[in-house]
Amino acid sequence: MGEKASLKAFLDQHLHYAWTDNIDALVADYADDAILFTPDAVINGRSNIREFLADFLDNKPPEFPADIKFMAKEFGNDVIYIVWSCGPTIPYATETFVLKNGMITAQTFAACPLHK
Repeated sequence: MGEKASLKAFLDQHLHYAWTDNIDALVADYADDAILFTPDAVINGRSNIREFLADFLDNKPPEFPADIKFMAKEFGNDVIYIVWSCGPTIPYATETFVLKNGMITAQTFAACPLHK
């Protein structure tokens, strides 16, 4: 994957899945042994990440995704880094995605205030 355009296309599609509540497609972007790092937990494996994502989508702020604003989107070496906000509920969030063979193998997610 690696190229900036390919990484941008991957991110755009991944975000589309989140914004349209397409949990099956969203989770399919993750490798079976993917790991997600959050301030509260380290989540191992696609099925556990699915639970985390389903909980996020079930409890997302009312402004999501209409009020999402990106302060940064950076791409390189199979890594995507984003900084975003979503209205008053999530004034600051950051995520990093590490990809291998077109799949997310590792991700970080932190939001302020923390969204559980």
